[in-house]
Amino acid sequence: MKNSFKELQGFNSIGLLANQTSYYFSENKYLIELLGKKLKVVFVPEHGFFSELQDQVTLDNTSDYQRLNPGAEFVSVYGSNKHHSLRFPPFKLLDTDCIVIDIQDIGVRYFTYITSIFYLFETLKINKIDIPVFVVDRPNPNIGKIEGTPLQEVYQSFIGVAGLPHCYGLSLFEVTKWLKEKTKNKNELFKISFSEKNWIQPSPNIPSPETCRIYTGMCLVEGTTMSEGRGTTLPFQIFGSPDLRFEDLEIIRKNIEKTSSKMTELNDSWALRPLKFIPTFHKHANKICNGFQIHVTNPIFHSLLFGLILLKETSRFMEPEKLWRKGAYEFGNDKTAIELLVGDKFLLDYLFEDISTIDLYEYIQQAEKGWMS
Repeated sequence: MKNSFKELQGFNSIGLLANQTSYYFSENKYLIELLGKKLKVVFVPEHGFFSELQDQVTLDNTSDYQRLNPGAEFVSVYGSNKHHSLRFPPFKLLDTDCIVIDIQDIGVRYFTYITSIFYLFETLKINKIDIPVFVVDRPNPNIGKIEGTPLQEVYQSFIGVAGLPHCYGLSLFEVTKWLKEKTKNKNELFKISFSEKNWIQPSPNIPSPETCRIYTGMCLVEGTTMSEGRGTTLPFQIFGSPDLRFEDLEIIRKNIEKTSSKMTELNDSWALRPLKFIPTFHKHANKICNGFQIHVTNPIFHSLLFGLILLKETSRFMEPEKLWRKGAYEFGNDKTAIELLVGDKFLLDYLFEDISTIDLYEYIQQAEKGWMS
């Protein structure tokens, strides 16, 4: 075995939180296979092990994964029981002598694998399960990139741990350490270095590293009735709605351009190309949508700022009743999608009240400096 995982030698009852990104091209095998009989239980997060399930599709039956390692048990941590199945069953952890986290992160707090790690540490602490935790430190496409403000406690849910900014700029090991400290967990934490560079999509609508770089701001479109491009080959890169008029798109683009030209992180760093598209599933399935594809032209692009300005300008051309997604959105909080995703009262006031974009810009800058300090 080329990657010996020497850190795991001596452990004979291993628990693993992973999905299809836990693959080793040097061996042409998943870690599930490489661990062999030492693997006791595999915890499968949202989207399923192969990222085959769309967002918010629950997983209760894990029998299809059994052939990967017939001796291990597969346990979903995104099941249909919202009160229990997001949490790690303590009795499944009691028989393990260590836990390994091997999953691709993208550095954005809405990515629910981070919340699952948070719940893991809570479960270990509450049940006094004293075993070491190992993290395979896969590279974060947004490493070093910080955007947004810390999630306020009132907006915490499965799509966000309070205190994390929208895009936090940490490696998987670093954010795992932050989550461990937040829970005041005492389990020992160890890093396993990772050197392979092949990209495997970590969820069904994050097909490429390019998607990761715009996800922070473009995921906010989920808080609206507009399609965020699910059901197309370019999720989060294209967006729109049948309720937008094609003739209004150029005005929206010019308004965003005028507003963003005052900010270094947005000036000359993006382009919006108007288009029509038809999602094959999800919002507006099989309907013609008028909208845009976003093209990032400079790595300084600030996705969150852009996403907020985009929604503010779009709201001038769509009635509020038609634009904003209604009802509860995710396990753990009954607030609307836009509230949970934005997660900050001042930012929400910017979208719905008369707050200037310059005030928004300064507020976000101050929050980002606070996270870096």
